[in-house]
Amino acid sequence: VVVVSTDMKEIGQEVNSLRFHRDSLTDVTYCPALQKGASIGDHFVKVFDLSELAKMSEQRSEKFELENEFGALTRVESTSDGQILTVSSKNGYLYAFLTKMPVLDAAAPRSIPAGKDLVEACKAGNREK
Repeated sequence: VVVVSTDMKEIGQEVNSLRFHRDSLTDVTYCPALQKGASIGDHFVKVFDLSELAKMSEQRSEKFELENEFGALTRVESTSDGQILTVSSKNGYLYAFLTKMPVLDAAAPRSIPAGKDLVEACKAGNREK
C-alpha cells in the first residue's frame, strides 16, 4: 500500500508505504465510515487504519489468516457502515468479519454487556417473538 500526497505543494510525493502481502495482492477496499482499508492476498485479510496516513503502520493494522485459502481469495468488501467485512474465495467460501460492534445503548442504557450477556440477550429476544 502506497500513500501519495494530493496536496498541491507536494503532489505525487510518497507519504508512506507498507507491504502487507508477500506473494500477491488480490483486492482492496475502503470504508469511509470507519476510515479503514482492507486488502486480501496470499491467505489472509489485512485491515488497516487510514485516519492518519502518515502514521499508517503494521502495528496499527489487524491480520486475519485463512490457512486453507492460499491464493484463493478473490474479493473483499465492507458494508456502508463498516460493521461487516466480507471476503470471498475461489473455493466457494464466504467469510464475514464483524469489524465494529453495533450500538447497544437502546437495549441496555446503564450497563455494558459482556460476551456471555450478548448471547443471553439474543436468546431472550428470540423467546419474546
